[in-house]
Amino acid sequence: MFRHIVMLRWKPEADADARASVREALLAMRNAVPTIRALRWGDNVGRSPNAYDAVVVMDFDGREAFEAYLESDAHRGYVAGPARAAVASLAVIQHE
Repeated sequence: MFRHIVMLRWKPEADADARASVREALLAMRNAVPTIRALRWGDNVGRSPNAYDAVVVMDFDGREAFEAYLESDAHRGYVAGPARAAVASLAVIQHE
């Protein structure tokens, strides 16, 4: 298994609709990208000033499946659209 974890921080101007668009686009990828084995979303409920606002965790059968996701139209559209509009910064890690 190959796991991809992305923690997101919202832009100050990202309203509830913009944040929801990011979540919806990511959740829609479960059906749009066949190489995604599992996908989970979580909104931060903590209060730490160092915390991120949300996280997405994706599982793939291997690195090649993950690379196929990165090259997919769904991922490219997400990055160019909802993510660009609402995400200020992110932290990413992948592991096997």
